[in-house]
Amino acid sequence: MSAYDLTAIPDPKTIRQYILNIQEAEADVSGFLEKKQRNYEVRHALWAGQSPDGRKRQASLGKAPFPWEGASDSRCRYADSLTNESVALLTSAFFKAKLQLQPVESGDAAAKVAAETALRWMLFQHCA
Repeated sequence: MSAYDLTAIPDPKTIRQYILNIQEAEADVSGFLEKKQRNYEVRHALWAGQSPDGRKRQASLGKAPFPWEGASDSRCRYADSLTNESVALLTSAFFKAKLQLQPVESGDAAAKVAAETALRWMLFQHCA
């Protein structure tokens, strides 16, 4: 059966297996997506009931705000600043590192040079 043959109908066993594969993939990815969403909310200081003016409002929260209506509901962006600092530090360390390979045997010297050249190109040209 060709992938483009619309006249051929796959057998029910194959269709059931496709459905099971899709359901398994959805179940596997759901935990990752929830964690990704939670990390995004923490990094950008997002939570339910935020108002655009940065104040606690009953209309946004759906209940009486504590300690009072209009109290400050400011965001602490500590997680975002830590993430940005870590990324800057690790990126800088990575690109300042000296790339060096060691041959296993004396006859591997030519392969070492070729591998170092390919790796340098991959990291500093292709990935940049």
